[in-house]
Amino acid sequence: MDAVENTLFYTRPLRVTLGISGGYDSNVTSKPRHESVAGGAGNPETGVFSPSVRLEFVPQLESNWLFNAMFYSTANFNQNYVHSRDSVSSTFSVIPGYNFGRFSISMLGSYTNYLLRTDPDTTPDGNANLKHYEDYFTFGPIFKMLLTEKQIVELFAGYDKKNYYNQAFTSNDNLRDAEGVRAYLSWVWFFLDNGFINLRYEVANEAANGSYWDNTCNRFSANLVLPLLPADYIQKIGFVYLQLAGSYTLQDYSHPQPYSELDGSAKTDKRKDDIYNGSASLNWDITKNWSCFLQYAHTKTDSNIPAYEYTRNLYLAGLEFKF
Repeated sequence: MDAVENTLFYTRPLRVTLGISGGYDSNVTSKPRHESVAGGAGNPETGVFSPSVRLEFVPQLESNWLFNAMFYSTANFNQNYVHSRDSVSSTFSVIPGYNFGRFSISMLGSYTNYLLRTDPDTTPDGNANLKHYEDYFTFGPIFKMLLTEKQIVELFAGYDKKNYYNQAFTSNDNLRDAEGVRAYLSWVWFFLDNGFINLRYEVANEAANGSYWDNTCNRFSANLVLPLLPADYIQKIGFVYLQLAGSYTLQDYSHPQPYSELDGSAKTDKRKDDIYNGSASLNWDITKNWSCFLQYAHTKTDSNIPAYEYTRNLYLAGLEFKF
């Protein structure tokens, strides 16, 4: 009966996950590392609170057709900067496809809406409400192939479009609305009973309305899920695992832009960012319904333009309920 109940739970067509997390953010404003270009920005530290909800519809179709629809929404509320950094993002995606046996072809269509406490005025009053900030559309085919019983390769090539709203206008060169192509190649290897490693390379090109935001992005990332307990302990106390993730992003901007050097001198150059992300998370699936986690995430951005160099540390603890 337990086996039947578990099978029914993990193959249910409608899956709902409610989450809640909180912690500490060392640099919610992305304050530059160098005080000389920080523009008098205050203390960027804050406590953070993040509720979330995810709904997935994955029907078990009798034929080889595949279908997956998802709605995911999360909010970030800050102890400080409540009138400038609070945000809500909501994503709706649909992925129909067909399974040919050792490989499948699907079509991704996704839309994300971002709300942000922002003020388009040149001199904001500090009491902004949540406003429509960004629309993000992505569309394209996904090809998956089973290389071996424990290895899967995935390829995506599609089109992205981003529209921004309620932005303080400074010049036509700073308009961020953009569209372009994006592609990635991903490899997954499953090991042990519940562990896996995922390597991924992604490339994207954004043609923005403002010349300062035209860019090409190359990203390399890795993700490891490592079970920490043997099978007999999992049966008793649940699945405990360590999740490690890291990425390196090289973002090259196409056109020169003016900026201030550390000594205050004015210069012009093409912006180039090197972005390093890393995280470690300890996760515990207490039951099939309840799970919790402790997470640390680190971001370091280097740039030839000092105003875009910053470091951020994020500490979170969270709880999820699935039904």
